[in-house]
Amino acid sequence: MPPKSAHKKVVEPHKMKQVVTVQMSEEEKEEEEEEEVEVAKTVAVVPEGFPLEYHREPGPKATTRKCNDAVFFILFVLTWVGMVVIAIVAFQKGDFNRLKYGTDSWGNLCGAYNPPVGQVPAFDMTNRTYLHYLNGHATGNVISRCVASCPKKNDVVCFYNTTVASTPAGVATQIAQGNCFPVLFNTTDMLYRCIPLEAVQTLVQVQYPTLQPNSTMVKIANFVLSDLNGRTIAAKMTQSLAYSWPIVLGMAFLALGLSFAWLMMIMLIAGGCVWLTVIMANMCLAGIVAMLWYNWAMIETNGKQILVGWSKIDSLLMNWQTLLTLSIVASVVFLLLFVVTIAARKRIQLAVIIIQETAQAIKTMPLIVIFPIAKYFLIAGLFAFFVVVYALLATSGTVIAQTFSTSISLSIANQDWTKMLTPDTVLPFLQIYIVFGFFWTWNFFLGVWQTTIAGAIAGWYWTRDKSALARSPLRTAFARCFRYHLGSIAFGSMLIALVQVVRWILVELQRRLRASKANAVTQQILACTQCCCIFVEKFLAFLNKNAYIEIAVYGYSFCDGAKMAFQLLVRNAFRLVVIDRVSGFLFLLGKLIIVSGTCMIALALLQTFEAGIADYYAIPLIFVFVISWVVASFFMSVMDMAVDTIFLCFCEDCERNDGSKERPYYMTPTLREFTDRHKGEKPDIAT
Repeated sequence: MPPKSAHKKVVEPHKMKQVVTVQMSEEEKEEEEEEEVEVAKTVAVVPEGFPLEYHREPGPKATTRKCNDAVFFILFVLTWVGMVVIAIVAFQKGDFNRLKYGTDSWGNLCGAYNPPVGQVPAFDMTNRTYLHYLNGHATGNVISRCVASCPKKNDVVCFYNTTVASTPAGVATQIAQGNCFPVLFNTTDMLYRCIPLEAVQTLVQVQYPTLQPNSTMVKIANFVLSDLNGRTIAAKMTQSLAYSWPIVLGMAFLALGLSFAWLMMIMLIAGGCVWLTVIMANMCLAGIVAMLWYNWAMIETNGKQILVGWSKIDSLLMNWQTLLTLSIVASVVFLLLFVVTIAARKRIQLAVIIIQETAQAIKTMPLIVIFPIAKYFLIAGLFAFFVVVYALLATSGTVIAQTFSTSISLSIANQDWTKMLTPDTVLPFLQIYIVFGFFWTWNFFLGVWQTTIAGAIAGWYWTRDKSALARSPLRTAFARCFRYHLGSIAFGSMLIALVQVVRWILVELQRRLRASKANAVTQQILACTQCCCIFVEKFLAFLNKNAYIEIAVYGYSFCDGAKMAFQLLVRNAFRLVVIDRVSGFLFLLGKLIIVSGTCMIALALLQTFEAGIADYYAIPLIFVFVISWVVASFFMSVMDMAVDTIFLCFCEDCERNDGSKERPYYMTPTLREFTDRHKGEKPDIAT
């Protein structure tokens, strides 16, 4: 007889619930039924074949949230504690005067008090702000000293502690002894350096066709170039900006106004801008194709006898072959563009509708247009903090005494010693830390801004009755982001910052290797590595932006939000490519218009406003370009982030719902009409 265990009843999985409920009391069954009813009220229908996460009701309001990835926000705060400590050290050990004034041949800083160091006595150079270059006739070396004003021709400049004699004979003796030097040319001040007027012209020449290689002017010009080029990049930037900051600041406000005007325009005529861009691209390429084939046909017709009956002319044959190749390539590109335009016209129309819907969403929350201004000033403050601290770190170090390096015989014994600023050994690591903290904070601010925009726009999309929207959706979205999602944003921004700081290190290595004329293979390897870092950075930025949208809508952690966003985008890949390219190109045109207009005005002002600026306007112009590009990007990013949010919500809406009474769409009537017309089409990509 078999054991009793062999006769135990096996409960099948689909009957498990029935067996369990038999053993429940009546009160427990009633409680369970009530819970199921309550859950059914908040659980959305999950379409077959789509993620189980769709059981959650869409929209920021319907989500129960908690703090995620909090450890990364704690790390972010600790990083800022370290940056504040480094900033305090930089202010204590750094010296702004080193960014502005020059240093003489004895290591004394012009325009400042120099305390005694070792064998070198103290020198008060507070009133001597200009650096003058002397010519050592005995050895041919050029040395420098601080002066109160730039000397004129026939003046006499002596070493420190040497007073110019009152008689011509005494002056001649001092010059013969090498303690004083006559000024052979009129000098002018440039970047607090006294440079001969003739040398100013020499500085801008690549060669010296009218001067002897060993002439005094060439020596001084080369020495000035060496002194100016030997300064750190931070010193050059700070000194040039000290002259031109009013223009740079004015151009920043100009870029702000142009960006605001462009955003208003795109909200009014978004559809026309998109279709005009597509049509003009096709027409321009068609015109190029026609011109190429026409020129090839002219050579084919008029030069046929030369090419066939006579010896071929190389230039004519080269033009014939080149035009034929270009005509074929351009024709293929035009056909591809035309076919893609026809095939993707529905997706282009979808892009137009989504941009128009984005404009409608922005109109319901006008403060979203002003939101980039707050971000602009916040990041401007961060950038100013970074530049100041980084520049002060570049000027920090320990001043030591060493033997004077020239062989000039000096009459004063205490001038046989000189001072030299030696950087601290930890300086490179502190600079890397500051750069990493800057990148992390920059991306963190962007992440908070993106999550806030996404939360406000998603709240608009997932609300059926638009009149029931919150009074201040932007403020509500920001409060929700600040309370729950700073850890997730710190996590995502840290990933991008790590890649960016690696890129910065590679750029520095490339610059130093190029200056030292190192192995070309090593430079190419660094360049390839940097390209890989750029690709990784772009991918992470794309992933972060869409992850922040999912975080704003559902309150996911960073990893869960990135996974959900990536899977949703893969299922709608073709739509993504078309909408991203169309909207991206439209926003790029806006950036180019704003940046080019701002830079042209800035260039005209920098060349004519002030002589000091005109001498050295490259760095201010670069700053104007960067600032105007950043400002334009801030405003373009409002539309860009809103478009991405609407698109992601639209894709999820299409997967969740089918437009029936049981599962109606959340989208607006315009989008719903477009979706209903193309409901029977196959999906973009198989899941």
